[in-house]
Amino acid sequence: MANKEVPLLYNEYRLNALERALEENGSSVEMALKNTLDSLYRRFVPHAERAEIESRIQQEEAVAQVSPNNTVGVFHLHNADGDIIFSSKYVKGLFQFAKLYGEYMQFDVNQYSIDSVVGYFGESRILDPELFSMVCNTFRSSENICIIADIDFERGNISALEKGMDTWHTYSLDDVLSAVRASATQADLFDYERKAIFEEQLEDKALEITAEPVSEDAGSPIQM
Repeated sequence: MANKEVPLLYNEYRLNALERALEENGSSVEMALKNTLDSLYRRFVPHAERAEIESRIQQEEAVAQVSPNNTVGVFHLHNADGDIIFSSKYVKGLFQFAKLYGEYMQFDVNQYSIDSVVGYFGESRILDPELFSMVCNTFRSSENICIIADIDFERGNISALEKGMDTWHTYSLDDVLSAVRASATQADLFDYERKAIFEEQLEDKALEITAEPVSEDAGSPIQM
């Protein structure tokens, strides 16, 4: 959550005099107002609510460091032999993942280690489970995370929460593969047109998930 500007009208003569006086004391109007707002915040906002807010701010600041200058997708891949969590600068949506899976990954996920599959996602950064949990908690307010996805190769499912989705959706990887193949059957289409076909193919294909969410905010079905 970005900082919010607080508009304030104040008499120009008084403001100019105050600016000079504060500058002589090594301060400024902005610094003085911020200190006053902090004092009011501590005085009037209950301690329990402040603790919750400060925790949320710390989480959002940590998540922002996942990719400070770029939008990314965050993925949790796992099978019977292991799991890995990472962010990708180049795969930032379910359709992009589906194309990647259809062209390359489907043939290799059962032949190579789960760590080696990450290479298909291009430039990536490994994340720890704690940071992943923060990503789930703050996804809706995050500006740089485009999708969170859990890919369970053992069960053959993908659960995803993408910008614009109102809740998590879970699909079988077979249905995802069929949908992306359908989007590629017609020549001379723009990528956004293929994406629309892909999404249409997945309508009514969502699976029911009974797992308990790890994130109350994002409603994640992912279990670590």
